[in-house]
Formats: sequence, structure tokens, C-alpha cells
Amino acid sequence: RARRVILMTGSPIVNRPIELHSLLSILDAPAWPFWPYAQRYCAAYQNRWGWDFSGASHLDELQYKLRSTLMVRRLKADVLTELPPKRRQLITLSSKGYSQSLKAEATLQQRVDEEREALELERDLADAIGDTEAYNRAAQALRQTSQTAFEEISRIRHETAVAKSPAVAEHVIGLLESTDKLVVMAHHHDVVDALCEALAEYGVVSLTGRDSQAVRQHAVDTFQTDPNTR
Repeated sequence: RARRVILMTGSPIVNRPIELHSLLSILDAPAWPFWPYAQRYCAAYQNRWGWDFSGASHLDELQYKLRSTLMVRRLKADVLTELPPKRRQLITLSSKGYSQSLKAEATLQQRVDEEREALELERDLADAIGDTEAYNRAAQALRQTSQTAFEEISRIRHETAVAKSPAVAEHVIGLLESTDKLVVMAHHHDVVDALCEALAEYGVVSLTGRDSQAVRQHAVDTFQTDPNTR
């Protein structure tokens, strides 16, 4: 019954447009009816099990519509002025030990880009001439290609990340010569484990999704209060 509704999040990114619709329906249901939304932005199609809304389509249009009506984005630089500016530094490593993974990723990415471009053209042509069956076929093939590519690239990048962990640990040790404490973020559990092992003598705590809330809080408290946990 509220006259105003505001949704706030620090993580507005969703995996696919269908996941956004429940939020939009809370904010302004009449402006975002489900079926038109699903067909326009979720590449909805019907298979033998029913309707599939897991796709994505007309994303530029969706982006424009969101930002021109009800989505406002604020950067940390706009609202947390006490934070220092972000600095990015590229650490160049020798390709020794990584060359095979890097070459495999580049080859895979080129193949995926070519396949995706062909399927997008096929889908858009089917859409233009109103061939629903051909459109659904191309859309499904495009989703399958994207999913397969994501899984293969993720596997290759995982292998590269594990191979780079000794070099990362070496770089962290160098940084610890000029700073008391350091936070290192990683994506893979085995990379976190490798870094913890390599940096054990500097006092390490880790915080991952494997840990209970109590274990996570203990890690935070230890890092903040123990000078030997760096």
C-alpha cells in the first residue's frame, strides 16, 4: 500500500533479463507486463517442455528503457568521496608455463565469436521475416553456443589462474615489504588455498563461501585486530 517503492542494491547485475522482471513488477507493474517483456527481452521460445525464458534479446533497448524510466546508478566516487581513487596496475608475466592455456583461450574465443556472429545474423533475419520457428531454432543454438563457450573458457582460465598463483604470491610478498596488511581476492578455491599455503609465514586468514558465518567473522576479526595476521 506504499505510495513510493525504492529498491536498492550494491550488486545490480543479474545473469539474465528474466531475473530482473520480478524487481520491475514491484516498482511499476503496469509498465512491465510479463509476456511482452519475456518475448521482447528474454528471447522466449516454446520447446517440448514448455516456455523457455532464459535467453536475452534487444538488450540495448532494455538498457535505455531502464535508465530513462526507473533505474538510477550511483558510483562509489559519487557518494563515498572519502575513498581514494582506484589504481590499476598491469603485472606482466612471462608466458612460460601459461602459453598453452593462453593459446587455447585465444583460439576458442575466435571460434566462438565467429559462431555467435553467424547465429545472431540467422536469428535477426528470421525475426525480420517473421519466421518464428527459425527464430526459436537460432535463439536456442545461440544460447547453447554461449553456454558451452562459457564453460570451456572458464575451465581454461581456471587452469591459467592456478598456474599463476606462485607468481601472485611472489608479488604479494613484495607488496608486504611496504604495507602492514593486504587483502587479496581470488575466484577459485584452489587458488585461495595455494596462496594461503605460500603466504603462511606472513599470517593468513581466508574467507570463502565454504566457511560458516562464524568462521568468516573470526577471520575478519583476526585480520583487523592481530598485527601478525597480515
